[in-house]
Amino acid sequence: VSELLPISFLDGILESTTLFGVSFQVSDHAAVSDTNAEKEQELLGKFVATNFNKFIGHVKMLLIQRSEPNLRPSDNDKRDLQGDDEEESKDDVNFLQVSIALSHLLLSVRELASGLALPEVGLDVSLASTLVDQTVELAEMLVRRRVAMKFNELRGVVVKECLSTLVMEVIQTELSSKEDSIHEEEESNGDARHQSSSLVEVIQLASVALSDGLQMADDLIRDTLQRSQMSGAAAAPVDSAVVKLAVQKSAKLFGVWLASALEQLAGCEPTEHGDKLLLEVWEED
Repeated sequence: VSELLPISFLDGILESTTLFGVSFQVSDHAAVSDTNAEKEQELLGKFVATNFNKFIGHVKMLLIQRSEPNLRPSDNDKRDLQGDDEEESKDDVNFLQVSIALSHLLLSVRELASGLALPEVGLDVSLASTLVDQTVELAEMLVRRRVAMKFNELRGVVVKECLSTLVMEVIQTELSSKEDSIHEEEESNGDARHQSSSLVEVIQLASVALSDGLQMADDLIRDTLQRSQMSGAAAAPVDSAVVKLAVQKSAKLFGVWLASALEQLAGCEPTEHGDKLLLEVWEED
């Protein structure tokens, strides 16, 4: 991925600004007013800012495209868990390459900013610092996006392995309870016991689904934070605090989603979007 970044474009910006500063240096001429010097600085700053914005916009789209997970078959295609793990491993490798490319990009932009701040160029230091800030913001955005993407993928896994299983077990429990209640001698007492037993079993099944879902989230949180710490500065050009904040935000959203899903599946009060179909369960052949 690093080879695809047009780093030579940054070299061209530095060479052009340096040539301008050396060839059209006006500070030595006493007759030239400060107004003309300010106009030259403004012109030079506009040239750098315009071209760098075009560069960083192109790089942003390139890295977003490279950080996207591979297109996967639909859920109707049956794949084993080993195939899923292989796809996830490929995605992790792709994002590791993106992280290395970001480190290389950040180093190149810092070199550009240092060159632009040299006396022979004379560019405003604040403008040079802005270039570095834009690059850091890009790196942080990609990291936050990656964390959010992993938690969104976790939702699909929880639906398939926890919630859909919960729905099927609740249906089976409900059918079994109804069959047992038919054989009760006292219909009123039988109905009461049936409702109480059914509710307890639903709560137990929901607790198991909740525990499994939270365990998956805990594993993802640990894995994400460990990868961030193990990567080091070479592969993670953002502060670890950025990763932690992204994980906290995504984990909170995941927890709210899981609680809402279990609330609806357990038959409690629906949310404002309760009219939408959450799951579609098909009977096994």
